[in-house]
Amino acid sequence: MQVCLEGPKSKIDDTQFSQPALFVGGLCAVEKLKAENPAAYEGVSCTAGLSLGEYTALVFAGVLSFEDGLKVRLYVAAPVSSLHFLRAGDQGIERVFT
Repeated sequence: MQVCLEGPKSKIDDTQFSQPALFVGGLCAVEKLKAENPAAYEGVSCTAGLSLGEYTALVFAGVLSFEDGLKVRLYVAAPVSSLHFLRAGDQGIERVFT
């Protein structure tokens, strides 16, 4: 959050910071809708997203927990020199090895 509010811009432009920030920001918008217009929130029958937005949609739909969605986005947004292997299990998403 500090990087989003205080910068520097070069840091928030980095995928490592911008992707998790956009993911959380999208879910903040969902929470705002839920608070301001519960009927619209309850009336949603489907969700969709593209790329990063797919994860926001999956969390909104209840397919992924917020924690697992954030973990995946943090792993995906890591520098390209990092390679992560993830496993989905009963305990959620976990990193197998890097």
